[in-house]
Amino acid sequence: MDRIGRYRIVGEMGRGAMGVVYRATDPAIGRDVAIKTVHLEAAGEAREKLKERLFREARSAGVLSHPNIVTIYDMGEADGLAYVAMGLVKGPSLQDLMSQQAPIPGSGMLSILRQTAGALDYAHSRGVVHRDIKPGNVMTDEDGAVKITDFGIARFAAAERLSDTKTITGTPNYMSPEQVQGLDMDGRTDQFSLGVVAWEMLTGERPFAGDNLSTVVYRIVSEDPLPAQRLNGTLTPRIDEVLRRVLAKDPANRFANCSTFVGALEMACAESPGWQTMAIGAAAEMPTVATEWIPQAVVARAPPSDPVVPPTPKRRIWPWAAGAVILAGLGTLAFWPQPAPQLPTEPAAAALQPVAQEVAPPTVENLPPVVQTDPVPAEVPVPEPPAVGKLQDIHLATVPPGSKAVLDGNAGLSCDTPCVLHARPGVHHVTLTLDGYRSQYKEFRVESTGLDLTGLTMQQIMGTVMVSSTPPGATITVNGAPMGNPTPTALSLKPGNYVISLMKD
Repeated sequence: MDRIGRYRIVGEMGRGAMGVVYRATDPAIGRDVAIKTVHLEAAGEAREKLKERLFREARSAGVLSHPNIVTIYDMGEADGLAYVAMGLVKGPSLQDLMSQQAPIPGSGMLSILRQTAGALDYAHSRGVVHRDIKPGNVMTDEDGAVKITDFGIARFAAAERLSDTKTITGTPNYMSPEQVQGLDMDGRTDQFSLGVVAWEMLTGERPFAGDNLSTVVYRIVSEDPLPAQRLNGTLTPRIDEVLRRVLAKDPANRFANCSTFVGALEMACAESPGWQTMAIGAAAEMPTVATEWIPQAVVARAPPSDPVVPPTPKRRIWPWAAGAVILAGLGTLAFWPQPAPQLPTEPAAAALQPVAQEVAPPTVENLPPVVQTDPVPAEVPVPEPPAVGKLQDIHLATVPPGSKAVLDGNAGLSCDTPCVLHARPGVHHVTLTLDGYRSQYKEFRVESTGLDLTGLTMQQIMGTVMVSSTPPGATITVNGAPMGNPTPTALSLKPGNYVISLMKD
């Protein structure tokens, strides 16, 4: 195959059960594109469903114009194939980066999360929920820019409910509790999935792992993950607190949006000297205690009527030579932590005796702190260390004026720019919102002399209009003004009403 529609095939980029992704060139304008295809004849009875999913991806992403969302140029059918033409991303996926032996550097992790969060918040502001955020759907370009792809199961939050709304769609390990239960979803579902991605980059493991779908779903809905410190000793309770909040079972207990989550994580990392990321599977080599941690919240819950008994997680925390023998001896035992006001200093539980020679006795120094498992209230921001010093003035001004500024996520500390807020010396952040413009998140440090944050420019939200014609090559005018590119092309326009005209000799 050398052509699909008008596109000239250059090579194959990937292959799946029902389709192929090609690298191609649009000869009309000389643009390199990626062509995602579905072989309709091979799909059989699923033909229309797969075709609709592919075209839904084009429609969902087509209404979005954001530098961190892959651009959709065209869609159609040709020679038994349904296809979508999209922007070509030349770098690896986040999954590829995470699969490398070396971990992603901390600064790189925060940059990826920050860009992804901004793109998701933008999509949510346009009423689009992705519903399948995972490392494989986060691409990175040659210059390090993030591109979110695969909106194939996205839905418009404000649209009418589809007939399959109650079905489970997404990648199980990254799905939110409301998603696996088929409940209503909004942007906080994507926030949960982004939190799982962050947890995995920080610990090298997934927070809700299992050998089968039933186990994974049960843990997502019913169990809290291990404290991240248990898998990565460089993390602090402050970082773990942010991760627990973003992975809250109740969406109301998560952050206001994805950027607020990433901002809180950035501040927690800034306040945690020496923190590091971990490569996938690296937690297996780190020393830990022998017993499996099970949260008290799970102990207190009544099991389901037909309970799924999760297998012992494959946390390779044992010395490999003796691990098989030890696990075989403990196969019929269950370890449930007993409530205690203090951490134990000696392995008093009888169940620890069989492995006393293999694992050093836990001490206050090498045991992580007991983490409170109660959910964090939705309206309460992640606590900051006690602030000291005199209140200082923070002068805020934006272009254009009239943006709502919220200090440290506290709705009670807000004003409309230009204005003045007050904060004590220390690290703070402000969120700026204005109808028709992208939200901004800015972190800053207040010293003993106050601070001027003026000249902050808000970026206007733009929409994308895809214009094509048969035959191609028509000139385009918008409200009487000629556009530079002929059809087919994508126009980036401010919100409003337009008259678009096409002409061709």
